[in-house]
Amino acid sequence: MFGQMKIKTRILCILALLTGGYLLLVAMVQLSATATHSRMSQISSSLFPAALRMQEAEAAFERMKKHYGDAVVLQDTAALKGGEKDAEATAAALDSVKASLASSPELSQQADSLLAQFSSIRSRDRDTYGAILAATGGPSDEMMAQVGALGKDNKALTDAMVQFDKAISASFQTQLDAVDTWSVRSRAAGFIMLIFAVLSCTAAWWVVQSKVVLPLRILASHLQDIAEGEGDLTRRLRI
Repeated sequence: MFGQMKIKTRILCILALLTGGYLLLVAMVQLSATATHSRMSQISSSLFPAALRMQEAEAAFERMKKHYGDAVVLQDTAALKGGEKDAEATAAALDSVKASLASSPELSQQADSLLAQFSSIRSRDRDTYGAILAATGGPSDEMMAQVGALGKDNKALTDAMVQFDKAISASFQTQLDAVDTWSVRSRAAGFIMLIFAVLSCTAAWWVVQSKVVLPLRILASHLQDIAEGEGDLTRRLRI
């Protein structure tokens, strides 16, 4: 079918293929840029700040536990106030984590669960350790049992924070991998379109050379032979 087309039609078809390939490449690059921008925006505005604030929450929570422990051992009310201050810092950091992950429903739900768990432990810590310091005859067995239960709950919350931090890091890495994948796709598309452009230009060059330039050279050669008196005037010239 291609061999039956006129020369002009062949060239136009090749140019149309080149134009279509170029537009496809532009669309692919635009799609890749949009996807990359979206992923990087989520990383910079959501996951990265959440990871930083989560580390702050873990550090503040560890300080809170130490202050409450010192308050009981040393019977120090200042340590109790320090624990409450660290508790406020932990709650603020977890609130910030939850707000940063608003665009990730699953992670936001986990952050909300951690915040609720911490709020419960914080209230119990304040009441229990405050009651121990206020007790004149020393802590009762019931109070010590509550301290033991709080210790287990504190450890469970610490483990939950660590796992949640790992989940944020995993999501962070997933987004980076997606950016890398789109980058590879963009480069692959550009390489494919380069090959396509080279092949199309080669085909266009071949059409022009074989169907235009070569016949014109043959015609010029015949005309030169006629002009020099050596040509065959009975021979039909093919154009």
